Amino acid sequence: MRYTVPRFFSRKSLLILSILSIAVLGLFVGVLSARADVAPPQFPPGANPEIDQVTHVRMMDERVVIEIQAEDDVDVMGTARVWAEFRMENLGSNTEKLMVRFPISYSDGFRGYPEIDDLMVYINNDSVPTTKISLDGDPEKWDDPIKWSEFEVVFPPGEIVEIEVDYTLHGTGYYPFVTYSYLLETGAGWNGTIGSAEIIVRLPYFATTANVLIDEQTGWGSTTDGGILSGNEILWSLEDFEPGYENNITVAMVWPSVWQRILEEQKHVYDFPTDGEAWGMLAKYYKEVSRFSKGYREDPGGVFLHEQSIAAYQEALDLLPDDALWHAGYADLLMWHSVWGSGFTADSRAEFLEGLYQLYLAYQLDPDHEYIQQRLRYSFYGDVVQEENGEFDFLWLTQTPTLAAVEPQETAAPQADPTAISQITFTPQPGPTQSQPGASGDGTTVDEEKAEKKTLPICGSTIIFPLGLIAAVVFPKIRSKKCW
Repeated sequence: MRYTVPRFFSRKSLLILSILSIAVLGLFVGVLSARADVAPPQFPPGANPEIDQVTHVRMMDERVVIEIQAEDDVDVMGTARVWAEFRMENLGSNTEKLMVRFPISYSDGFRGYPEIDDLMVYINNDSVPTTKISLDGDPEKWDDPIKWSEFEVVFPPGEIVEIEVDYTLHGTGYYPFVTYSYLLETGAGWNGTIGSAEIIVRLPYFATTANVLIDEQTGWGSTTDGGILSGNEILWSLEDFEPGYENNITVAMVWPSVWQRILEEQKHVYDFPTDGEAWGMLAKYYKEVSRFSKGYREDPGGVFLHEQSIAAYQEALDLLPDDALWHAGYADLLMWHSVWGSGFTADSRAEFLEGLYQLYLAYQLDPDHEYIQQRLRYSFYGDVVQEENGEFDFLWLTQTPTLAAVEPQETAAPQADPTAISQITFTPQPGPTQSQPGASGDGTTVDEEKAEKKTLPICGSTIIFPLGLIAAVVFPKIRSKKCW
């Protein structure tokens, strides 16, 4: 059931509210327009091996598999295991003995240089030793020397030599989004062009436009154009190219641990459709992966997740109408979206009022809850005031003698595929078709073995209205069992 808040403001008060809102938003116009966060520390990206001398050796083809590891701990961003295979051919007439190197450290942007510590190198399937070396960084960027692993390779004329590197790749990001990178440009020193390259990012579940960000910026990275979503993989294929910066591969996605929790909650609400707590947790996770710290995802997958969050909150409140925190969580979803997602325009005013009404209900149900009081005290500009006795007065209610009866509007709750318990249909609408690059898979498979429910400790953002940006610096996130 969807609650619609009646128009409590007079025409004059709406005008005043609009002017005040525009003034407040103007203070944050740079934030709203940029929406980019301060970049998180960058771990060493994956990269092709390179050399710094003239050679007749050409990289005929390469195949890189970046396998995202499954992760259950929602406090952990996640890692990937990388297997990169290169087929090299000496096109000259003489044997070449080259020192090949692979980057194992990288400037993280904060004067740190994290390293890859488990690199393994194989030449024609035989493990070979490596030596750490340091090369000068970019003096214009005040970079310190960068560490590499170096190894010797012999290239007889006319023969194919296979090089394989295996290592762990760490992602870069903030909850709940992460990016993984692979640099093809470091292979530019080999002779001629690279014949062909296949880069595969393999997820532990179906890859969709909901969990892989297509045409969307996280603030520190985005998914490289041209990737094809197929099953649980994202694939890039290149032919006969001179590798440069524009060829580097990045994929932006939801933390694997967070997406796994979504899959678990999807299955739980399918098995136990009257569990209001499960619907609330599903709504919360949908909400968190549909928005950034300063804005909303505008890609089809993000829009779909926002709609699913609304439907799941409504389902939770139908089952648990007296649960203050789920009302507060729903208010957070609506009011955040009315400001960051819609820019607090006239069209989004009704959404904002509905969110305010949900917060009013939360306060009526649990007036002493710390999170609810915090939102009322610091998130609004004249809509709610705190009296000397500590109670809150909802000024927007004074335009009507009583709290008007709300008119229910039915909104379809997210449904599982009735043909298979193990699968929940997950096709964003509108979205790319299967014939388009970046199209999602035909569904999101739920791991049936992960049916056990666990406590979900990570809370969503506390910011609802622009003035809440200030409060968020002073008042940290409040964690609870349910975390709205």
